[in-house]
Amino acid sequence: MLVHRRDHLEREIVAILPGSPWETQVGRLRCLRGVDTLTAVGLCAEVGDFERFAKAGQLMSYLGLVPSESTTGNSRRLGSITKTGSAHARRLLVEAAWHYRKAPATRKTLTERQAGQPPEAIAIAWTAQRRLHRTWTRLEQRSKRRTIIAVAAARELVGFCWAITQIEQPPVEVNPSAGSVAARDARGTRDLPMSHPSRVTLDPIDSGTPRRTMVLRPSGSAHIRLTHVAHSTRAATHPADLHTHETNAISEKRTRPG
Repeated sequence: MLVHRRDHLEREIVAILPGSPWETQVGRLRCLRGVDTLTAVGLCAEVGDFERFAKAGQLMSYLGLVPSESTTGNSRRLGSITKTGSAHARRLLVEAAWHYRKAPATRKTLTERQAGQPPEAIAIAWTAQRRLHRTWTRLEQRSKRRTIIAVAAARELVGFCWAITQIEQPPVEVNPSAGSVAARDARGTRDLPMSHPSRVTLDPIDSGTPRRTMVLRPSGSAHIRLTHVAHSTRAATHPADLHTHETNAISEKRTRPG
């Protein structure tokens, strides 16, 4: 019964992940060996925004994976880890660190998790495999207990988790047909104040009739519609005529009572 309940909750977590604020960070973290969806979601839930930490050492200290220190005069002694912060996050990281005992390799499952991720994230994940495996090998040669080695590897894994979540997002493409300020800036039609009537943007609206309508869009006020009757081709398109109608419309707008 508990196993089915656990599986059901895991499926719900995976289902609500697309479109969530953590979708990008979870995708980056899953590039690391030993970190799949549930581990990545758990780290995001415990840490929150990785970008609030200026450097990796701050995140290590926040999670309690740095050694404690006892200093007296000129004597400085390092002890066990501080174990501050989230115990659940530490457990997830230590369990993931055990995967780095084996030699670096990119197998099918890891390749599928890295699909669609930026090359920088994949490069960081490969560097993590090589460095953490060297840590396991070096400390085993010094006859350290494997539990201590796992904690040491987990501390270094935190640094790679921080680095992989600092990758900048790709630039967002602006749709020129959108009506936002950014879209208007992209197509050169940003609203300008009425104090500069010579720079006011005019948007033509072609209705398919001899009448040609222009929309005057000053900043901070309602749109003013300018209608010009096309008696001839020159009357509809000549800049001098268009300027005359624009000036008259602005004068009428300013002198209109109320």
